[in-house]
Amino acid sequence: MVDRQSILQIIHAVIDELNAQWPDRPPMTKEGDAVLFGRNGSLDSLGLVHFVVGVEQALAETLGVNVTLASDKAMARQSSPFRTIDRLADFIAELLGE
Repeated sequence: MVDRQSILQIIHAVIDELNAQWPDRPPMTKEGDAVLFGRNGSLDSLGLVHFVVGVEQALAETLGVNVTLASDKAMARQSSPFRTIDRLADFIAELLGE
């Protein structure tokens, strides 16, 4: 089983990549409660797609696991797993634990 710290390292690496790719945008922060998407979020819908794909690819490359984050399970939640970094890390840990 993959630990939460490893998941956070992957998320942070993707944030670093996107910050480098998008120098004209305010940089995304790595705090656990940093809002990714939604009200006061760092990402618009297209940015979220790039971020999610980047995290999925990084999980596959780094940990050898294939995970689909934008799934019916994610969308059916009352509280979006894409709202904050902590929620996303918890969601990924849950998926990997299944």
